[in-house]
Parts: sequence; C-alpha cells; structure tokens
Amino acid sequence: MFINNNIGLIEVSNSNLFLENNKLILASDLSIDIKDIDGLFSFLNTSKKSRKDIKNIKLNIIYDFLGNEIAFKNIKIDDNKVSDQFYNIAEGFNDNNSNNLTKSRRLLNELIGIYEG
Repeated sequence: MFINNNIGLIEVSNSNLFLENNKLILASDLSIDIKDIDGLFSFLNTSKKSRKDIKNIKLNIIYDFLGNEIAFKNIKIDDNKVSDQFYNIAEGFNDNNSNNLTKSRRLLNELIGIYEG
C-alpha cells in the first residue's frame, strides 16, 4: 500500500511476476482511493470546468520490465467502466521511457476531461 496524506492511497493486490516470451512481466490489480480530490486536481493543474468527483479507481496493470512498457486493463472509476476513447488516451502512458511529469499531467487531464462520471 502506498499512502500520500495529501491525496489518498494506492493498494496493490493479486500481483504476479513471471517470464513470458523472454519478457519479465508484472501483472497486478490496483485500487486508488482518492481522499482529497481537490489536492489531486491542484497537483495536476486541472481546470475547474473539467473537475469531477472521483472517489475510487480500479484497474489492472501489465508492466514489461525489459521493454519498460505498461498497459492498463479493466479500468473502472467509481465502479463505472470507461469508454474506448478513455483506453485510447491511456495508451499514451504505454512507453514508460517517454513519460515525464508534464506529459503525465496532460494525459491525466485528458482522461479526466472525457470521463463521463
């Protein structure tokens, strides 16, 4: 469990580390409980018109250590499935080598903007 007193916590469960096709893969379930949504939006510099009341995000991740790539599966926000467009934007995180704080903030704000919840 990872805790940030200003925003919330991330719980990691059902983790599995294995070799597949010469790749070292971590598959895991994540549950993100947001305790201070305003703190999160402030950190992300989310515009006030895009802000939504989000309490929990659940998803599966598949991380390829050797390729430094991540994939997100079965994303649910407050127990609601997300759209295909949401997954298409989330694919922007796949190449971990090109991720930085600015890109991550931009992508997360795009995801928040299209979430219909």
